[in-house]
Amino acid sequence: MGQVIVLVGTSQAGKTTLTLDAVDAHPDKFAVLKSVTTRAWREPQDDRFYYFISEDEFAAMEAHGELLTSVTLSGKRYGTPRAELERLIVDHHVIWAMLELSALAMRASAYPTKIVLVVPADRSASSVNETLVAARAAEDAERAKIDLQPDYTLVNSFAPGGRAQALAEFITYLNGL
Repeated sequence: MGQVIVLVGTSQAGKTTLTLDAVDAHPDKFAVLKSVTTRAWREPQDDRFYYFISEDEFAAMEAHGELLTSVTLSGKRYGTPRAELERLIVDHHVIWAMLELSALAMRASAYPTKIVLVVPADRSASSVNETLVAARAAEDAERAKIDLQPDYTLVNSFAPGGRAQALAEFITYLNGL
């Protein structure tokens, strides 16, 4: 049985990239845990992380006990489908890039959970969408108030070679679990 690895951090810290790189490099060991959300679709990568559903569908899943976690941020709802996690965790470490409140809820669940805080190092050397970072600054400030007590902190450098270095460090951490 695997563990749930929750990646948290500010917008554009590299959580999505690290998750996809790890899963793509080792699909036999790692899997992405998709969440349900009522927020709008933003980019093509979202399809690997979310099932986009209506508020009514979310409420029905919650009422039927189908969600392991459920949080609201900026008026949008996010949840973890219990069946999806139970299917994946049988033979994978399940990587989940998610909100801090969801990370704490997962840690409180019966599933073995590790929280990895991804900290961006040097955004100036990257192609980070600064407009997006600015737009999400209020959400990031709200999320930063949550005391996570991460199990591991990973500094993600956007300088040349930084992505490969962060991925190697992340996979080394995962393999040590």
